[in-house]
Amino acid sequence: PPDCACGDSRAPRLTPPPQSELPDTESIGPVSEAAEVAGEISSEQVKERAVKGASAMMVRGLAIRAAGLLGNIVLARLLTPEDFGIAALGVMIIAFSAALSDGGLATLFVRSKEPPTRRDLQAAVAVQTYASLLVVAVTTVAALVIESTEAVVVATMVAPIALIGFRIPAFVSFERSLDFSPIIRVEIGETVV
Repeated sequence: PPDCACGDSRAPRLTPPPQSELPDTESIGPVSEAAEVAGEISSEQVKERAVKGASAMMVRGLAIRAAGLLGNIVLARLLTPEDFGIAALGVMIIAFSAALSDGGLATLFVRSKEPPTRRDLQAAVAVQTYASLLVVAVTTVAALVIESTEAVVVATMVAPIALIGFRIPAFVSFERSLDFSPIIRVEIGETVV
């Protein structure tokens, strides 16, 4: 103990250090890359990244809506009303299954104080992948039972959602570091494709 007369300076300190020994956080200056990697960023950097992220997410939302609107206009011109309805059904199933399979796990990891472990991220990928595969399996079986071209088109549209879960680790990492630009590029690319 620090108060013992044994003179061992390696003994753990049980009392908090005096105020004079604490670092002055105002005078530290810019955060080093090592501190940023460790998850320690200044409040000024958090504020700056949050503003940039919020702005970027707003632009992303507008770009995705605009791309969706343009896509719908093009599809409405190219497809018959029946075919357009089939495409709309496929999009609805994709949106429903994406919301169902996510389950909020990625959001939980982003909001938690401690960074997720590799095992946590693997579990999230597994949950989302299995839930997505279930939806793909149901739509595929339905297409086989119904035996119509329309059902096969919907099943084909839904099939790629099984891959969505694999983006969780990267998205969680980018969101935790408040770097939204890679996420935005991926989501706009998904919408355009």
